[in-house]
Amino acid sequence: MTVTEPQTDVFYTALQEQYNLCSPSSSRAKAWERFQEKKFTGKKSEAFSYVPLRQLVSLALYGPSGATLCKEDIASHIYQECKDSLLVFVDGVFSLELSSTEALEDVTILPLSVAQKGSYGSFLQRRMHQSMEQEQDPFALLNMALSKEGAFVFIPPRLELSAPIQCLFVTTSDQVATFPRIHIALGAEAKASLVTTSAHLGSCEGLFQSALIDIALDEASSLKHSLYLDLPKKAWGFAAVRASLKKQSLLDCINASTGSKSARQDYRVTLLGEGSDAKISGLCWLEENHQSHVHVLVEHIAPNCTSNQFFKGALSGISQSSFTGKIFVGQKAQKTQAYQLNNNLLLAEGPIAYSKPGLEILADDVKASHGATMTQLSDDQLFYLKSRGLSEETAKTLLVLGFCKEILDKISCKSLKQQALDSLEKYLAKLPK
Repeated sequence: MTVTEPQTDVFYTALQEQYNLCSPSSSRAKAWERFQEKKFTGKKSEAFSYVPLRQLVSLALYGPSGATLCKEDIASHIYQECKDSLLVFVDGVFSLELSSTEALEDVTILPLSVAQKGSYGSFLQRRMHQSMEQEQDPFALLNMALSKEGAFVFIPPRLELSAPIQCLFVTTSDQVATFPRIHIALGAEAKASLVTTSAHLGSCEGLFQSALIDIALDEASSLKHSLYLDLPKKAWGFAAVRASLKKQSLLDCINASTGSKSARQDYRVTLLGEGSDAKISGLCWLEENHQSHVHVLVEHIAPNCTSNQFFKGALSGISQSSFTGKIFVGQKAQKTQAYQLNNNLLLAEGPIAYSKPGLEILADDVKASHGATMTQLSDDQLFYLKSRGLSEETAKTLLVLGFCKEILDKISCKSLKQQALDSLEKYLAKLPK
C-alpha cells in the first residue's frame, strides 16, 4: 500500500524527535541517511505491497518510557530451560540487570555500545558498515538508526551450549516504538540455539516493534534460531534476520506467527563458504483481520551449498498473508541445491494468501525448484475421517493440526513448542463449525 511524502515525513520526524536523533553518533546518522533514501514515498515498494503502510504512518508513537522492572514482572514469560540463559530487552533496550546468564559463563555477553569500544570493535564496525551498505529494508535501517542499546553475544570456538538462549523483548506501555537489536557470532565449530520471544505488560495498543537479529557463523558452526511473533492484535511487528555463513556452517531458522495488525519477518541469508547450509521455515495461523508477511532472500555465493525455504499458512476470517521469496545463485556457486515452497490452507471464503517465489540463477550446474499452493480442506480426507467415526468438527481440527505440526515439530525448545501448540489449539477451537 502506497503512502505519501507528507505522511511519512510526519511519522518519521516524530520518531526522530522521540529518539533524540538531533545529534546522533556517526553510525546512527549514516543509518538514518540510508533510511531516508529507502523510506516509503509515493512509489510502490514491491517488498511491502501487502503491508497496510498508510495505517502505520498514521500512528502516534513514543520512545521508551524508562519504566523500571524487576525479575518478578517477567518471570511468567521465561522458559524453564532458559532460566539461566536469558537476555532481556525492555522497550527495545538491552538490560543486563534483568538478564540471567549463569549457564553462559564461557560466552561473551556485552551491551553493544561496550562491545564496539573493546576488542570486538573492528569486527562489529566492519559488519555494521557492510550491512548498512547492503540493506534494502527500511525498517532494518530504522532499527540501525534508532536502537538505543543492543546486545552482543560471542560463542567461542568449539563450545556447544546445552541450553537455548532466550531473547525476551518486553514492552511496558501503549503506543511505544521499540527497536531491539542483537548481534550473535559463533566461533568455529561452536553450536548454539537461540529463541526470540516477546512479552507485553498491559494492553500495548498501537505497539510498534522493529527488531534486528544479526548472525555471523564461522566455519563448521551451527545455530538454530526460533522466532515466535505472538503480538497484541493491534500491534505492528517487524523482525529482520541477517545472517552470513562460512564454510560447512549450518543455520536452521524457524518462525511462528499468530498475526497482528501487521507482522512481517524479513530474512537475508548469505552462504559465503563452501558446504554451508541454510534451512528457513515458518508457519502462521491467522484469524479475523490479522496479517502476517514473510520476505526471504537467500544468496548462494560459494559452491556446494544447500538451502531450503518452507513456509505454511492457515488462514480464517478475513486474514491476509504474503510470502515473497527469492533464491539467488551467483556465477561461482556451482553444485548448488536450493528449494523453496509455500503452502497455504484457506479455512473460509474471506482470507487471502499471496505468494511470489522466485529464482535468479547465474551458475549452470544447479538443482533448484520453487512452488506455491493454495488449498482448502480436502473433501476426500474429511470423508475418510468421518467414515472412521470422527465428527466433522474433529476431522477438520485434525487435518488443520496435521498441516501445521509439520513446521512446529521443527522447534527444539520444548517450552516454546508447547506455547505455540497451546495457541494453535485455541485457534482451532474458534474455527467455524
